[in-house]
Amino acid sequence: MHGESWWINGMLAFREGIIDQISTNGGIVANQDSAYALVMKDSDEVEQGSSYKFTYRCKPHDQGRFRLTAADYKSRHPVRVLRSHSSSSMWAPRAGIRYEGT
Repeated sequence: MHGESWWINGMLAFREGIIDQISTNGGIVANQDSAYALVMKDSDEVEQGSSYKFTYRCKPHDQGRFRLTAADYKSRHPVRVLRSHSSSSMWAPRAGIRYEGT
């Protein structure tokens, strides 16, 4: 996946294999090895200094939080960040869900 990608909703991003079905409404997307995507919505993004630096507020019940915060540097992998239109971030799209990356 290169450049900016946009979908009308999380289910279409799931259909393209970007996120899993559980995270179509927000949260950490993880498999047995690591977290590989983050879908931010509502007030998940705490700081909005730039579109590339932010603080993520994880939900307490999100099963992927342990994969995202792995303590071993060998287990860390790049994580795609997607923003939902429902996010309170100034960087959120006007509609749908967007991934900006390379």
